[in-house]
Amino acid sequence: MNREANAAANRIVEEYKAKDKAYDKETRHGATQGARFP
Repeated sequence: MNREANAAANRIVEEYKAKDKAYDKETRHGATQGARFP
């Protein structure tokens, strides 16, 4: 059971890493949302 829980958690983490990467690409790391570094 522990192995299955870890596998499920890893799938979720990988899914959200991919979503984060896609969001950064879409927004140019927040630039299109008004984010900027001084």
